[in-house]
Amino acid sequence: MMEKEPVIHVVYLAWLPYGIGHFHDFIDSYVRFPAGKEHTLVIAFNGLDASNGHLPAEYENILEENNISNVRFLHFIGGQDIAIYRNVAAEITSGYLLFVNTYSRFLAANWLKFYADNWTGGIGLIGASASYANYFTAIKTTLKAQLKSKMAITKKIDEIKYFVKIFYLYRNKFGKFPSPHIRTNAFFTSCEIFLSITSDAIRNKMDAYFFENGKNSLTVQIQKAGYQILLIDRSGKAYELKDWATTNIFWTGRQADLLISDNQTRRYEEAGEEERALLKKIAWG
Repeated sequence: MMEKEPVIHVVYLAWLPYGIGHFHDFIDSYVRFPAGKEHTLVIAFNGLDASNGHLPAEYENILEENNISNVRFLHFIGGQDIAIYRNVAAEITSGYLLFVNTYSRFLAANWLKFYADNWTGGIGLIGASASYANYFTAIKTTLKAQLKSKMAITKKIDEIKYFVKIFYLYRNKFGKFPSPHIRTNAFFTSCEIFLSITSDAIRNKMDAYFFENGKNSLTVQIQKAGYQILLIDRSGKAYELKDWATTNIFWTGRQADLLISDNQTRRYEEAGEEERALLKKIAWG
């Protein structure tokens, strides 16, 4: 178990151009489901140069209205989520970090306690959701389904062109299926470990895909450093990598054991049976 009274930072990325609605939903879940573990809530405001009218002061008012204290604020002009996470870690420098993105919502109490309780010796990364797919294999599986569908021929041609582009420009950045990785919507690690991870500059969404599920992903690097990677569910149960596909967490079943939701888990929840089957095949084969 984690050492006594650890310093834990829960880092929420507030992407200002998306508006304040996501923050409202996040705080509602934060208040509804107690963390179960002492921590500092860090609000990383991103997109200050492209906000849509809602400024950090309005977000701070929501925290005050909900009597949420022990909050730290960081401000960034712009950048991909992962780039901001790296900047936050460099600012904090020590302790433990739970990064949650703009779309994140807690679904059960003691969510932070579950992360902390599972941080035993040899663990280097814990996630609330995971997948065996990478971006390239996801595009490939999707294209196969689209070619068999009733999609308009012009749209199919566009999708083929995009696949060819991805194949020639980025194929060597991704491994074969399966490419198991922790999704970066809600992951927990130590500041020391996270700052030891190397990557090229993260300038766009494709660079972020490389970092999350490429050949040299966050998961892969932490594994190579000798650490174990865990996936946890809504009850705090931990799963080793070999068991991820058997869980009821991400893009499978009814996702009944999911601890922290995001836009992708809600996409599955709202999908019809055919789309759900495709998403499950993408994630788990």
